[in-house]
Amino acid sequence: MEGLYKEYFVTGTPKIETEYYNGLKEGFSKEYFSNGILKTQYNYSQGKLEGDSHIYYEDGSINRIEKYKNNKLNGDTKIYSSNNSEIPLYIDTYVNGKKKVRKAFSSKGEQIFKIQY
Repeated sequence: MEGLYKEYFVTGTPKIETEYYNGLKEGFSKEYFSNGILKTQYNYSQGKLEGDSHIYYEDGSINRIEKYKNNKLNGDTKIYSSNNSEIPLYIDTYVNGKKKVRKAFSSKGEQIFKIQY
């Protein structure tokens, strides 16, 4: 497969948009809710997840931001509430796909607890 792949809901609204190069996902892959709002945006390099990925609530507000390296979670994943808060509820730190730390925060951004795994 080569080029931009698109899939649509029966209403004609975009469902999936993914770029392929040499048969592998390359660049951004986007999935949409049936209302047309972006649901997920992943970044691929040579078929592997790489860099920042964004997952959204159906109202368009951010649910989580994940960081990938070589197809594994690596770095901080920020998890947000559905009330359009700019302050994450949790920050999970991953190393090579394994969760190492979880920090929880109040609505004011104050750290409530920290767990190491």
